[in-house]
Amino acid sequence: RAVNALASEKTNAALTTASEAATNAVAAYKRVAALAPDDPNVQLELASTAEQVGDAAAAIAAYRRFLVLAPDDPNVSIVKQQIKQLEQSSAAASG
Repeated sequence: RAVNALASEKTNAALTTASEAATNAVAAYKRVAALAPDDPNVQLELASTAEQVGDAAAAIAAYRRFLVLAPDDPNVSIVKQQIKQLEQSSAAASG
C-alpha cells in the first residue's frame, strides 16, 4: 500500500506539473498570437494547445482565426471538424 500511495502521489504531482505547463503554453501562444495576429501557424498551435487543456472557447476562436487566415490550407477540413466537435462538446457540457 505504501508503494502504491507513493506512486499515486508522484503520478498526481506529475499530472499537476504537466497541466500547469500546458496552461502556461496556452498563455504563451496567446501572447505570440497578439504579436503575430496574421500568422495562421500560431493560431493553429494556440488552438491545439488550448484544446489539450480543455479551453474550448480559446481553441474555437483560434481555429476560426486560422480558417480566415489560411482558407486554402490542407488542414481546413480537419480544423472545421475540430470546431464542430468542440462546439458539440461545449453544448453538451452546458446543457
